[in-house]
Amino acid sequence: DMENSTKRVLVIDDNEMELKLYFNGLGKHFDVSFAPNARTAWEMLNSAPLPDAIILDIMMPNEDGLDLCNRIKETQFLQDVPIIFVSSLTDPSVKSQAFELGGADFITKPPMMTELIARLQRHIALYRKTKKLESLIFIDPLTHLPNEAKFKEVLSIEWARCARYWHHMTLLIIRVEKIQHIQETQGNDHYFAVLSTVASTLSSAGNRPGDLVATLGNNKFAVL
Repeated sequence: DMENSTKRVLVIDDNEMELKLYFNGLGKHFDVSFAPNARTAWEMLNSAPLPDAIILDIMMPNEDGLDLCNRIKETQFLQDVPIIFVSSLTDPSVKSQAFELGGADFITKPPMMTELIARLQRHIALYRKTKKLESLIFIDPLTHLPNEAKFKEVLSIEWARCARYWHHMTLLIIRVEKIQHIQETQGNDHYFAVLSTVASTLSSAGNRPGDLVATLGNNKFAVL
């Protein structure tokens, strides 16, 4: 059950002392992982499992928090993860930019730990509720895979992103042939069992966070 499972938080901050502060304050309530810079954070976000929330420092070397937030919000499978900015910058224009880029919250450093915990709990609860509602709309009940509507939505977003950044994508359309014969000779239970087995096999092949395995109906699947 998603609501009761471990809540994962990724902290992205290059200050070692502050990372210790986060670890001590948040460790009792969340499964906390750390990244000292944007590059490491990006690598972690592109390998499962995804965090339920991100704490992001604005001032970091090479790529600042605002640029990283922008990248996260442009990425289909990451864009709903709530980002809480923490910063010693108090300039109103920085704060407004953080919210314009899709930040869920903004806390001034040093954060009051009780307040940060409360805000994280609230944002994670909202994020999980959104994901649960989305699963009711976009998940196929037989295969438990994303359905055709979800596939079309993701494909259009990823197509536009690949065109903008000159990235490549790979798309496989897989059709299970002659499965009607099983349905006719052995009944619906065997037919559904074969489709479920194909679905779980494809899921295990495409299991990076950015991959999508979907069912398109009519015994067809897509791997993006």
